[in-house]
Amino acid sequence: MSSLHIPWLALVQSKKRLDREKGLQQLKESVNEGRLGEEERKEGERVVSELVTSLTSPWEAKHGGLMASTVLLPGASPQLMERMRGRSLCYWNMMNLE
Repeated sequence: MSSLHIPWLALVQSKKRLDREKGLQQLKESVNEGRLGEEERKEGERVVSELVTSLTSPWEAKHGGLMASTVLLPGASPQLMERMRGRSLCYWNMMNLE
């Protein structure tokens, strides 16, 4: 499943705060109502992980990714947790070397 076909994932990356909030609300509703499929969750985890840890993501996309991760992480796979931890530490180290 492409991230382009996941409405909440596109919205959380928006430059507009209201769009990011709408995307986050859609994600929460999908999770709470049990509508978030395994494929959609995996794609969401992958994209959110990239947004949060990328040096080139705009701050709005990083913010949306962080907000989405608060919804996704409680049910996340151990692989995502480790990948997020590793990338976050790498990002933190790079920022502190400058």
